Amino acid sequence: MIQEFLTPVNYVVGIFLVAILGIGTLCLKMDSNAQSLCNDAVVEFVDKARASGYISAESYTEMMQRINATNNLYQVSFRHESKTSVPQTNDAGQTTGDVVNAYNAYYQDEILGYIFEGDGSAGFHNYPLKNGDYIQVTFELKEPTLATRIVTFFSARAPKTISGSYGGYVGSTEENGNAY
Repeated sequence: MIQEFLTPVNYVVGIFLVAILGIGTLCLKMDSNAQSLCNDAVVEFVDKARASGYISAESYTEMMQRINATNNLYQVSFRHESKTSVPQTNDAGQTTGDVVNAYNAYYQDEILGYIFEGDGSAGFHNYPLKNGDYIQVTFELKEPTLATRIVTFFSARAPKTISGSYGGYVGSTEENGNAY
């Protein structure tokens, strides 16, 4: 009697597990594809800015469209560091001949404010970069994906989220920037 009851239950549990495993595997693959797509968009944006010496509205918009094509919500931020050299002075205000290097950091709000200044009727501005400046873009998923929810439901740990960072120096002829 118990055997007759357990057989259909075993089939239902087995079908459920196979379905969940299949859906989970598909969702993990979708997350992997989203990670690759975001990485490619960010690398192309940074490398284009490094090579051209400016950030354009078109390249920023293209990067964001490619990232948003994954149908996930991301926090995307970038910064620009510009090295400046200032002559060192003594207490009397005279230069000593030494130079002090400093970095000025500019963040996404300032850069986008410059690029998209005005109503766009006169066109958008290119944000200028100079040789030796550093630009870095960072992105991170804002909400868990279906794969994250499935894995978290069946295990105590949350899987790695979709995130990344890529940067490099303007005018650098290296093929790769600094990714971490």
